[in-house]
Amino acid sequence: MGSVHNPQNVTIGAVELSGVLAIEWREQRKPIVRPPGDGETHHSNVEYGAAITSGKLVFVDPAEASAGSGLVGTLTAALQGVGGGADRTLTITHVRTGGPENLAGHNCDAACGVPFLAASSDGVTSPVTLT
Repeated sequence: MGSVHNPQNVTIGAVELSGVLAIEWREQRKPIVRPPGDGETHHSNVEYGAAITSGKLVFVDPAEASAGSGLVGTLTAALQGVGGGADRTLTITHVRTGGPENLAGHNCDAACGVPFLAASSDGVTSPVTLT
């Protein structure tokens, strides 16, 4: 999973988000395992399904996290010092954010996350680019 701390100029569509501490994203593939046939003791057919792109925007302030919920559009962020010091631009297309997930615990920092899902434009190309 990619994770970048201190992202700058984070937007989803036309909405600029302030207070984003981190952006986490991942592409996972669900395993497809068919049951063994007669006389088989091991699975003879396994594969992975289509990739699911998901992630989370991390905030400290619940009000800022709420501003990031329920959005639809392209997520962009400037990432400083990635991969040996190079500045990069993260772009994730067709993003839909969920509702805020807030945590306020004893003797720890508050954490507010807004989960998101992303879709491919053509079903083949990954929605994530890091340039």
